Amino acid sequence: MERSHEVFNTIKSCFENQGWTYSLLDREFTLKTGFTNEGKHIDIIIRLDTEKSLIQIYSDLNFKVPNEKMLDVCIAISIVNPFVANGSFECNVLEGMVLFKVAQSYMGGCTVTEELIDYMIAISLVSIQDYSDSLSAIANGTLELEDFMRQFYNEKQ
Repeated sequence: MERSHEVFNTIKSCFENQGWTYSLLDREFTLKTGFTNEGKHIDIIIRLDTEKSLIQIYSDLNFKVPNEKMLDVCIAISIVNPFVANGSFECNVLEGMVLFKVAQSYMGGCTVTEELIDYMIAISLVSIQDYSDSLSAIANGTLELEDFMRQFYNEKQ
């Protein structure tokens, strides 16, 4: 538990040194923050899973996926994930929500620095910025999966 306190203090120090704000949540070793990027507000939760010695950063993409679009969104996520540097998009099919999540172990001798925390947040924001509009458009029916696939693979060539 001492290691978890040390890691959580590093996370809070990163925020304080960057001038970022956060709020502590009721769950131990959990904080919430938010960033505005290109006019979009992105909420981010950072928590420590003390049983697995993991730092977890995740964000709800703030749109619901209707049942009839669930398969299309899941396929789009499976197309996108191999191109994400670190982390992954996940779909909770029971609640119809899409999350982005990145995790890092702090087990044993793994060094956790403010730079690592900054990177984890940055990669989350960039990934969400790069793909959330397309995933949302597929979910709300304004972008067909086939059109997304064509655009996506043309950009990657």
